Amino acid sequence: MRRQTNNANVAKDAADSDWLFHIDADEFIWQGSSLSDEPVQVEDANTEVNLTVLERHFPEDGKQGTLFEGAFRATADLSEEDRKSVYGPFAAMIKRWQYSHGAGKGGVRTSDPLRLGVHNASEWRGDKWRGPARHVSTSAQLLHFDGLTPLHWLIKVWRYRRNPKDVQKVILQAHRAAQMD
Repeated sequence: MRRQTNNANVAKDAADSDWLFHIDADEFIWQGSSLSDEPVQVEDANTEVNLTVLERHFPEDGKQGTLFEGAFRATADLSEEDRKSVYGPFAAMIKRWQYSHGAGKGGVRTSDPLRLGVHNASEWRGDKWRGPARHVSTSAQLLHFDGLTPLHWLIKVWRYRRNPKDVQKVILQAHRAAQMD
């Protein structure tokens, strides 16, 4: 995560654009309308534009002809009872209705003194980094592919197991550890 944050901020400092969004290679920006008009509407400096996430789930029949086949599901805060009624013994593998993250991704003006992070921006206030003002996009969302194929997902989760147990405890959230187990 440190490498991703450093790379994002090096790119921000070198960018020849007004705005920069930090997204991963397994994510796409889907536009319902032109995203280019939206940041212009964000008048306040030091404001992050947040793209909410839709996570792709594989087709139920397991057949995937193209990358974009399957359903895209929005983040939702479910009660423990609802999670268990939908997922049964697999409920521990889900967080906020997602297998990976529900945080979305942020974009910032390259001229603002905000620091890009893996999911959100931050600004130095007082003696620590804190979240800046946030504008949630109404024109675009982030499509996240936790695995491009079922095999890719398996390999991604298996990589976590290669870390020592003490590292796993630091880097894995409970739902990711349950997937790995």
